[in-house]
Amino acid sequence: METPIPNAQHPSDHLPLVFKLAFRDNVTQLNTLASIWIDIILASDGARSIKVNSQQPLPRADIHRAFAFFDVYGDGALCPVDFETGLKDLGMDTSYKHALLERLAALLPPGRKPLTPDDPLEMSEFQQAYLNGFLVQKHSFANSMRDAFAYFDSSGDGRLDHDELFQSFVDACPFEVDKAAFSLIFQKIDANGDGHVTIDEFINYLLKSQISS
Repeated sequence: METPIPNAQHPSDHLPLVFKLAFRDNVTQLNTLASIWIDIILASDGARSIKVNSQQPLPRADIHRAFAFFDVYGDGALCPVDFETGLKDLGMDTSYKHALLERLAALLPPGRKPLTPDDPLEMSEFQQAYLNGFLVQKHSFANSMRDAFAYFDSSGDGRLDHDELFQSFVDACPFEVDKAAFSLIFQKIDANGDGHVTIDEFINYLLKSQISS
């Protein structure tokens, strides 16, 4: 400045500063979420066992955080080098990158081209690959849900019809269950529309509900 401060234009020698603070998520938690995502993807070929606790599917918010772990440039898209960097940050052998990309290709729609910098993985695909991988490895989740299914299956025939499941909801819920709203839910659970819910339909619906929360 030509004129030292304080002066007539700047009556104080205290300079105001404007800045933004950005707080990063807990690194350990991010690492764990990224590890769970990788573990589910790699184990979806049936040749590997799940190493981390993955009995319950990650909710959507945690899948987004796992995505952010790999998205080092913050551009909302992942290419092979992002996964290689992520594997290094997790202390994993980068040779897993090829297996990871192969499993992603298998878990995504058949027409999906291989990942390249020009055709990276988007958040929706990252989430869908995880869900598809978890569905392959859903046995542990299924076991934890069988007791709930058995409770609803009052007839013991291994399937739930509309009235049977509705009555179980009425008996279990501490509030009034709206039958019209329940019927809409039942239609979503009954994937093939045959009027009955099987254990697989029950589990698949719960999985998709969990992952979209």
